[in-house]
Order: sequence, then C-alpha cells, then structure tokens
Amino acid sequence: MQLFLTVAAFLAAIAGAGFVCWRLRRLLMPESYYRVEFDDATITVTRPRRSPPIPPQVVEWEKLDKVTIRTTDGGPWELDLFWVFHQAGPPDTEAVFPGGAPGAQALIKELETRLPGLRSSRIAQAMGSSQNALFVVWQRPEPETDHSTPEIYSPPTTH
Repeated sequence: MQLFLTVAAFLAAIAGAGFVCWRLRRLLMPESYYRVEFDDATITVTRPRRSPPIPPQVVEWEKLDKVTIRTTDGGPWELDLFWVFHQAGPPDTEAVFPGGAPGAQALIKELETRLPGLRSSRIAQAMGSSQNALFVVWQRPEPETDHSTPEIYSPPTTH
C-alpha cells in the first residue's frame, strides 16, 4: 500500500508539473494563438483559442496588393514581428499574424513561388530589426499603360 501511494504521488507530481509547463509554454509562445492557412484562392488567419471568437481574416491571392512586415521594439518579451497581407478593395482587407504563428513558415515558402519580385533582403532586414518599423517585402506592380495613344483632354464647356 505504501508503494502504491508513493507511485500515485509521484505520478500526480509529474502530471502537475506537465500542466504547469504546458501553461507556461502558452504564455511564453503567444504566437501559438494564431493559425495561418492558405490554399489556391485565399490566405486565412484565425485565432481559434480567442474568447470571444474573432472572425477570420481572409485575403484573396488574386487581390493581394502588398506584403509588409511590421516590427516593434517590444521583443523579446512581447511579439515583435508581424506579417501583414494587404488586399486591394473594395473592401480593403488585411490579414495579420506574428512571425512564429503555426502555418507561417509554409506560407512564407509559398510566397517565394507565388510572388515574383519578393524582396528577400527586406525580409532578412526585418528579421533583424529591433525597432518600430515597416518593411515592404512585395508590392503588386503597377499595370503598364499604353503611351502610344495620347490622352485627349477636353476642357469643360461653360455656357
């Protein structure tokens, strides 16, 4: 009986320590409260453990206008690097998530194939930043206009 109580106490202590470590990990890894997913049509950011729930942030690849990284001076004790995906409207939309969010690494790899002109040097610069800053790492090129035909200007008529 004494051995049984000793083993039971030992197992309870391990379970309690495991629970404390799990809770500390959640506090020390707040980016784990975000979830980043993407498919052929959209990028979706959710916060599944948020109470009350927040609607997902969804950006369509076709309407993606710009990708930025926002850094803060709050690290290492606070989240200090955020990816921001801007969708041209209407309506203008953003999907924002911290760099270490689950699914972020897979999306970043996808950016390399989907977004020609992605500025890797700006990403590296942002990763090393400890300042409040905004880094544009990709922006949709402006559509080329045909300059062969001059635009005709008609002054307004007055009566």
